Amino acid sequence: MNTYNPMQLKHLLLCALAVAYATPTVANDEPAIRLSVSPITCVALHKRQVCHKTLNFTWTSLPAGQYCLHSSETLEPVKCWQDNKLNRLAVTYRSATKIQYELREASSETPIAHAVVKTAWVYRTSRRSSSGWRLF
Repeated sequence: MNTYNPMQLKHLLLCALAVAYATPTVANDEPAIRLSVSPITCVALHKRQVCHKTLNFTWTSLPAGQYCLHSSETLEPVKCWQDNKLNRLAVTYRSATKIQYELREASSETPIAHAVVKTAWVYRTSRRSSSGWRLF
């Protein structure tokens, strides 16, 4: 009869949980839909400054239906379309923070795919050195 100490049991349990959660579960054989955006980072000059950019979204082919691209900034969809004829979209980005975009079926609140666009800054602060010393 094998006896295991508590550390070995804990290790076995953690390994079993890791394997269970690492194995992808797919309800059907449909390929995953991917939403890509370019650029993924918008760069503004100073911190908290609004960044302006045109984002280019692309996604893998969708089954026939009505779809919408949603933004975390607004309740209304950014754009909606019928069928799977559209697979790219240009959207104007204006934000000082990050925005999450979701691809959804028009009749559903559940996202099919998502992408995040972040705002970064060249200069993080406009404060001068605290020493107050100047050479010129």
